[in-house]
Amino acid sequence: MRLFLAVIFGGLIAFAACVVGIRDACDPDSNIEVHQPQPNWGKGDKEDADQRTHAAQENGDTTQAAPGLNPADAPTQASKPDSKKSKWEKESWWGKFFCEMKLTDIAIAFFTYCLVVVGAFQIKRTEYVMRESERAHVFAGPDDKIVTHNGTRIVAITAINTGRSPAIMKAINASFYRTEPGYWFKYPKSATIDFDLVIKGNDVVPPPSRPTINTADPADTFIAGYVAYTDIFQRFHTSRFCVRLDGDRYTPSGPRWMNVCD
Repeated sequence: MRLFLAVIFGGLIAFAACVVGIRDACDPDSNIEVHQPQPNWGKGDKEDADQRTHAAQENGDTTQAAPGLNPADAPTQASKPDSKKSKWEKESWWGKFFCEMKLTDIAIAFFTYCLVVVGAFQIKRTEYVMRESERAHVFAGPDDKIVTHNGTRIVAITAINTGRSPAIMKAINASFYRTEPGYWFKYPKSATIDFDLVIKGNDVVPPPSRPTINTADPADTFIAGYVAYTDIFQRFHTSRFCVRLDGDRYTPSGPRWMNVCD
């Protein structure tokens, strides 16, 4: 959910930055200086200009140019369409396309972006739900039966697949411990047994394939380990367990991370 909101708000900020940038790029050059010729009055020219202006007004001539100016020298105004176009808009069709966009066009573009993001997240969520519902879910731990032979306790490690599809068990790590494993506990590599065993959906590891651990020390009352496996989607998972042996019963023990499955 946080990632989804971050993508939406990030897109909103990006769209706002693009709008500001396009507005600045489409702003026409408004600071155009027009040279206005100034009359050069000579000796006696002012009186002659006044007489011509007065005569033109009496004759109804309103097209008389300004005194001392040539009508050809009068400033001309640029055409209206060109004066409202920026250099980017004149030289590039991309500029013309973006500069002619309206606020409603930008809103529709952002709405389309949101639809694409929602669709992508929905596809990802659907894929995740499908994978989690169809993949294997293996749970491991010591077997309920504890065999004692000549003072040595023997416990089998079993695993059950509660998922719909098969799992391929790759390794089992299990051992007895005298003290309760702590948060910084590390599994010893010597207690790892490599496997390549298929566990069918809704099935358990058959007894002949279950590895066993044993101890002759009565003080060893904790059993910890994990089962590593892959699912049909070629993803690696582990199922950890840590229990305390109380007579013929098991009690969950150890830190939380040692009793989880991923």
